[in-house]
Amino acid sequence: MGPEESLEVTSARFHRVLLGIIHVCRLAGGIGSYCAVCGGADAGWKLEAGLPRTIVADLTGKLPEGTRRIRIKTNLQIYWDQILIDNGPDRGNQIRQTEMPLSLAKVAFHGYPEQIEGATHGDLTYNYENVSATGPFVKQRGSYTRYGDVTALLKTVDDHSVIFGSGEEIDAEFSTDTLPPLAAGWKRDYFFYANGYVKDMDFYEASPFTVADMPFHRMSRYPYPANEHFPMDGDSLKYRLDWNERFESGRTPNGFQLHYVPTASHPPTLPAQASGGR
Repeated sequence: MGPEESLEVTSARFHRVLLGIIHVCRLAGGIGSYCAVCGGADAGWKLEAGLPRTIVADLTGKLPEGTRRIRIKTNLQIYWDQILIDNGPDRGNQIRQTEMPLSLAKVAFHGYPEQIEGATHGDLTYNYENVSATGPFVKQRGSYTRYGDVTALLKTVDDHSVIFGSGEEIDAEFSTDTLPPLAAGWKRDYFFYANGYVKDMDFYEASPFTVADMPFHRMSRYPYPANEHFPMDGDSLKYRLDWNERFESGRTPNGFQLHYVPTASHPPTLPAQASGGR
């Protein structure tokens, strides 16, 4: 299971919000009206639930010449920081992509970083160096991936995910050996791709309090129907027995209050034969 190209982590369910783009089109007689050009279940422009993020909508070939106004429509309350439009020429030949292979990944309990709220609702940042070991959170009941080295699970995208819960983290190191020197005038950006699932503990979820049922890539939906099930071949059974041996009862006996203390962050130790950067 692996990190987007490499990081495949599971807690269990995928949630998304559909958005649509409509533009002003002119009808006979010169009366303006909005016409849908992008959106809906089959349009492919989806917003993953969670913290603030950047969304890209490719409108190439979808807007008639002369369009001057578009409207974005969604079914949830969303705050937009800014909207930028690029109508310049394709500069794909000026972009070079290089994959940084995963060197090491470890799963462990870290705690709950201090949450800092900004001026607007939902504008959240976190102080990773100020952490509480307890908080108003619980884990779903079920089997989780054992603590320690999980690099082997994150090398490929499959149904053998790292299962981790509230307050836990995957610390991943990637090798920089494949990165070519930067040419004069060039700059380097980093993109992290993840393939996995998130399961909310919400009363409106189908099974909010358990890790089960485990999701898998070929399921038709979640929760999936009775005629579908998580793979039970030999490799999948070995994965569940060998890796997911850490059972959580769902109870949190240490309390629900937040008590922040300074906590130093140290990257995991890379194997002697590997090199890389965080």
